[in-house]
Amino acid sequence: MAGKLIIGIGLFAIIALAVFFPQAGWRLQRWFSWDNGEDIAGVERALVENQTLKAELARLAPLSEILPAKHSSTTRIAEVFSRYPFSVRNAMIIGVGENDSIRSGEPVFLATKTDSSPQVMIGVVTDVRNDTATVQTLFDPKFKTAVRVGSSGADALLIGGPEPTLSLISKAAQVQSGDIVVSASPEFPLGVPLATVGILRPAEDQAFKNATLMFSYDIADIRVVQVDLVAP
Repeated sequence: MAGKLIIGIGLFAIIALAVFFPQAGWRLQRWFSWDNGEDIAGVERALVENQTLKAELARLAPLSEILPAKHSSTTRIAEVFSRYPFSVRNAMIIGVGENDSIRSGEPVFLATKTDSSPQVMIGVVTDVRNDTATVQTLFDPKFKTAVRVGSSGADALLIGGPEPTLSLISKAAQVQSGDIVVSASPEFPLGVPLATVGILRPAEDQAFKNATLMFSYDIADIRVVQVDLVAP
């Protein structure tokens, strides 16, 4: 009777551990049973592999909605490393590097789902390692680039920072809120969208106008980017 009670308690412990602590449950079963040790080790390996697959699925599931359907041999799709709990906006680390033919100076865009979606440039590669790279975003105070604004193509200078702005807009330029701001620097693809004009204000010297900028994205929410490879 006592033997049956002990066996019953042992089986109950194995079942409970298998449900709530699967790895511990398999170890206890191994102690109670005469199973071959290699079989138990194989089961434990399967448990580890299962956990790894679940972690990979959990990582990829949120990305499936925004990953491009296809991309060319001159682009690289890269995931963005988490910056939590820091709200860093001036730079991001991405999961491609020298091993993926990434070089400093290459432009970085929001990853688009389809080829017909317009590219939006968010920064430029500044530092490259074997498997990762640093991207300087438009929100870096050191970021500056020549741009053109609106249908009139008015020249201006985009100055990065926590709140990027436009400066050196001619006082006579036909620019208004909502106009698109596109790249005009030879360092980047010509005419790529960067932002839209927010509020226009006269500059201190009254010879130019300044403007705030509005963006179609929150830099902290970006999970996937696209890097365009520049021909050597």
